[in-house]
Amino acid sequence: MKHNRSINVKDLFKVRRTFRLLWESGSKWTIANAVLISIQGVLPIAALYLMKLIIDTVTLSPQTADKDAVFREVAMLIAAAAGGAVLNVIVTSLAKVAHDAQAELMSDRIYELLHTKSMALDIEYYDNAGYYDTMHQAQVQAVYRPHTIMLELIAVVQCSVSLLAIMGL
Repeated sequence: MKHNRSINVKDLFKVRRTFRLLWESGSKWTIANAVLISIQGVLPIAALYLMKLIIDTVTLSPQTADKDAVFREVAMLIAAAAGGAVLNVIVTSLAKVAHDAQAELMSDRIYELLHTKSMALDIEYYDNAGYYDTMHQAQVQAVYRPHTIMLELIAVVQCSVSLLAIMGL
């Protein structure tokens, strides 16, 4: 059976609400994540471009060219590519730290919202088994659901930045 899932207004509302929760839970981490995701989206394209420059320098240099100058240019390009690889590892590590910190803050914020909502309810809700089931599901899903949504949003943003970088290149 094939499922046809299209984006509807409810889905857009969920994305907007997730962004709001991200911002409320830690605006500094949200900004840090956005910057790091953007850098992660551009670094692979920069690595490909440096590889292109290395190949072009080696293959397009005339046979009569100064071999030492060509070697120095290729060595500089290889050093730049190595620096980019190191930068990629550093940015990936920083992005994981920022993501984990924000995921924890976001879970805390959701638990806070659940607690506030449960405190505001009338006492009659506490006699309702359906309420307990709903509250339990909300508490269980509060741990992984926002984290999953955040990961998917990060992937969309990172792929969009990479696409824009490729188009620019």
